[in-house]
Amino acid sequence: MNPIDWLASPSSCLKLNFDVSVRRGKNFIGIGVAIRDSSSKVVTTVLKPMLGNFSVDLGELLTLREGLLFAKRHNLVINSTEVINSAKVDVLSVASLLNYDVSFLGDALFIVLDIKAFVLMRG
Repeated sequence: MNPIDWLASPSSCLKLNFDVSVRRGKNFIGIGVAIRDSSSKVVTTVLKPMLGNFSVDLGELLTLREGLLFAKRHNLVINSTEVINSAKVDVLSVASLLNYDVSFLGDALFIVLDIKAFVLMRG
Protein backbone atom coordinates (compact mmCIF):
# COMPACT_ATOMS: atom_id res chain seq x y z
CA MET A 1 0.00 0.00 0.00
CA ASN A 2 1.34 3.43 -0.91
CA PRO A 3 1.38 6.11 1.78
CA ILE A 4 -1.43 8.61 1.41
CA ASP A 5 -0.37 12.23 1.09
CA TRP A 6 -2.12 14.42 3.64
CA LEU A 7 -2.38 18.15 3.00
CA ALA A 8 -2.40 20.28 6.14
CA SER A 9 -5.16 22.82 6.58
CA PRO A 10 -4.32 26.46 7.30
CA SER A 11 -3.54 27.41 10.90
CA SER A 12 -6.53 27.27 13.29
CA CYS A 13 -8.67 25.48 10.69
CA LEU A 14 -10.20 22.00 10.76
CA LYS A 15 -10.18 19.53 7.88
CA LEU A 16 -12.60 16.65 7.48
CA ASN A 17 -10.95 13.59 5.91
CA PHE A 18 -13.33 10.82 4.88
CA ASP A 19 -13.51 7.46 3.14
CA VAL A 20 -15.92 4.61 2.60
CA SER A 21 -15.49 0.86 2.44
CA VAL A 22 -17.83 -0.96 0.05
CA ARG A 23 -17.83 -4.75 -0.32
CA ARG A 24 -19.91 -6.47 -2.98
CA GLY A 25 -22.56 -8.81 -1.69
CA LYS A 26 -22.75 -7.21 1.74
CA ASN A 27 -25.76 -5.23 2.90
CA PHE A 28 -23.73 -2.46 4.53
CA ILE A 29 -20.89 -0.03 3.97
CA GLY A 30 -18.30 1.21 6.43
CA ILE A 31 -17.83 4.94 6.80
CA GLY A 32 -14.80 6.62 8.28
CA VAL A 33 -14.24 10.26 9.14
CA ALA A 34 -11.27 11.95 10.79
CA ILE A 35 -11.35 15.63 11.73
CA ARG A 36 -7.83 17.06 11.98
CA ASP A 37 -6.33 20.36 12.98
CA SER A 38 -3.66 22.28 11.04
CA SER A 39 -0.84 20.21 12.59
CA SER A 40 -2.57 16.98 11.42
CA LYS A 41 -3.54 16.07 14.99
CA VAL A 42 -6.75 14.06 15.03
CA VAL A 43 -9.41 15.99 16.91
CA THR A 44 -12.10 13.31 16.62
CA THR A 45 -13.16 10.36 14.48
CA VAL A 46 -16.33 8.66 13.33
CA LEU A 47 -16.36 5.00 12.29
CA LYS A 48 -19.62 3.17 11.73
CA PRO A 49 -21.49 0.78 9.48
CA MET A 50 -24.42 1.97 7.41
CA LEU A 51 -27.03 -0.49 6.19
CA GLY A 52 -27.71 -0.68 2.46
CA ASN A 53 -26.14 -1.57 -0.87
CA PHE A 54 -24.45 1.55 -2.22
CA SER A 55 -22.03 2.33 -5.02
CA VAL A 56 -18.65 3.73 -4.03
CA ASP A 57 -19.61 7.21 -5.28
CA LEU A 58 -22.87 7.20 -3.32
CA GLY A 59 -21.02 5.81 -0.31
CA GLU A 60 -18.52 8.69 -0.50
CA LEU A 61 -21.39 11.18 -0.56
CA LEU A 62 -23.06 9.50 2.42
CA THR A 63 -19.77 9.51 4.33
CA LEU A 64 -19.17 13.21 3.64
CA ARG A 65 -22.73 13.97 4.74
CA GLU A 66 -22.34 11.96 7.97
CA GLY A 67 -19.05 13.71 8.72
CA LEU A 68 -20.59 17.15 8.21
CA LEU A 69 -23.59 16.21 10.38
CA PHE A 70 -21.25 15.01 13.14
CA ALA A 71 -19.22 18.23 12.96
CA LYS A 72 -22.38 20.34 13.13
CA ARG A 73 -23.72 18.42 16.14
CA HIS A 74 -20.42 18.99 17.96
CA ASN A 75 -20.03 22.66 16.94
CA LEU A 76 -16.90 21.98 14.89
CA VAL A 77 -16.36 24.39 12.01
CA ILE A 78 -14.93 22.52 9.04
CA ASN A 79 -12.87 24.65 6.67
CA SER A 80 -12.04 21.98 4.11
CA THR A 81 -12.71 18.37 3.22
CA GLU A 82 -10.58 15.72 1.60
CA VAL A 83 -11.51 12.23 0.50
CA ILE A 84 -8.97 9.56 1.36
CA ASN A 85 -8.90 7.86 -2.00
CA SER A 86 -6.74 4.77 -1.58
CA ALA A 87 -8.88 2.81 -4.03
CA LYS A 88 -8.19 5.28 -6.86
CA VAL A 89 -11.91 5.81 -7.38
CA ASP A 90 -12.86 8.71 -9.63
CA VAL A 91 -14.12 11.00 -6.90
CA LEU A 92 -13.97 14.01 -9.20
CA SER A 93 -17.43 12.98 -10.34
CA VAL A 94 -18.59 12.98 -6.71
CA ALA A 95 -17.04 16.36 -5.92
CA SER A 96 -18.31 17.95 -9.14
CA LEU A 97 -21.89 17.13 -8.14
CA LEU A 98 -21.72 19.98 -5.66
CA ASN A 99 -21.15 22.53 -8.42
CA TYR A 100 -23.70 21.51 -11.04
CA ASP A 101 -27.40 20.86 -11.50
CA VAL A 102 -28.10 17.64 -9.65
CA SER A 103 -31.77 17.10 -10.43
CA PHE A 104 -30.87 13.97 -12.44
CA LEU A 105 -29.57 12.14 -9.34
CA GLY A 106 -32.82 10.55 -8.26
CA ASP A 107 -32.37 8.87 -4.88
CA ALA A 108 -28.98 10.53 -4.29
CA LEU A 109 -30.44 14.00 -4.69
CA PHE A 110 -31.30 14.44 -0.99
CA ILE A 111 -27.72 13.63 0.02
CA VAL A 112 -26.19 16.21 -2.31
CA LEU A 113 -28.75 18.82 -1.26
CA ASP A 114 -27.86 18.18 2.41
CA ILE A 115 -24.15 18.62 1.65
CA LYS A 116 -24.86 21.81 -0.28
CA ALA A 117 -26.91 23.13 2.66
CA PHE A 118 -24.00 22.49 5.05
CA VAL A 119 -21.66 24.36 2.72
CA LEU A 120 -24.07 27.30 2.38
CA MET A 121 -24.60 27.49 6.16
CA ARG A 122 -20.86 27.69 6.56
CA GLY A 123 -20.76 30.64 4.19
